[in-house]
Amino acid sequence: MVLATPNEKQLLVLVDPDFPNAWRREPYYSKLLKFAHLGNFVGMRIGLRCIELRSDGSEREVRHSQAHIEGRERDIFT
Repeated sequence: MVLATPNEKQLLVLVDPDFPNAWRREPYYSKLLKFAHLGNFVGMRIGLRCIELRSDGSEREVRHSQAHIEGRERDIFT
């Protein structure tokens, strides 16, 4: 996993597609959820999948095209 912080209110976790649930393991999950509880955006990118972790622990999943990931399409994840 690699963490990217576009700003202090957003956290993007780039997850190895060979280990797609690595972010759900401790101690990672509780720290990510705590960051989300503070009203911050927490997103995981796993290949073309993107998962938003919400403050209540629920998740919202979307799939993006390669063009979107490369920045050639409008962002539907926000």
